[in-house]
Amino acid sequence: MSTRTITGNLAADPEVVQAGSIQITKLRVIENTGEYRQGKWQAHDTPTTHFIEARFELGENAAASLHKGDAVIVTGREHTSSWGDDANKQYGRVIDADSIGADLARATVARSGPLVRWDGALPAPTEGTVMSTVEDTIRELDARRVRALLEGDAETMAGLLHPDFAYVHPNGRREERDAYIESAGRKNRTRAEHIVDQVITSDSAAFIAGRYLAELDTPNGVKTVDVIGGYTWFLLDGEWKLVAARLSSTPKAE
Repeated sequence: MSTRTITGNLAADPEVVQAGSIQITKLRVIENTGEYRQGKWQAHDTPTTHFIEARFELGENAAASLHKGDAVIVTGREHTSSWGDDANKQYGRVIDADSIGADLARATVARSGPLVRWDGALPAPTEGTVMSTVEDTIRELDARRVRALLEGDAETMAGLLHPDFAYVHPNGRREERDAYIESAGRKNRTRAEHIVDQVITSDSAAFIAGRYLAELDTPNGVKTVDVIGGYTWFLLDGEWKLVAARLSSTPKAE
């Protein structure tokens, strides 16, 4: 995947579709491209259409905030996607959005909510700086981890893991960092969802617990995963890294 940043206007209101257990917000962004010729900007005859997909909180916020005609800037990872049956299969480029915002070079926006949030654990921000709490950060990183599993994105997963990361399966089998990254890179998950129950944080460590639900395509059919887990994060050289994950079987109802 390659990372791209594009600007343009929404061709239509965002469309929210259900994909398994998650919702995906789809956007079409029209970009008027061009080039400089002899020092003058020459617009291309036909604008470029970009297809954007956003998941989790980003998708929810985009669907609630954006409308047809809005000027936006999008950053994400571009990949080739296909649709249709074998006889009529079509291919196109899709950007999986990491961030979406208003293009303030061409529009103004009205802010809703506080501009500065500070939990006291970090140095007080200067006026005009947006800061999140440690819990916000851990929840966002956890969502990124789950998305990497769903998309088979080994590169993103590797960037989230501590050098000494260890993963313990419900049966007690231990998996080291490299093996876990290899497993995460298999594009065989049709569902991946983490229902967070609790987040405990300090200045340099955090623990997140919840229920993990997944569906995997295997040679023997679809395998369903329903487990509970705990994930420990450490702050390493200014970056949060996942150092350990321990899964257990979901207790059976009596």
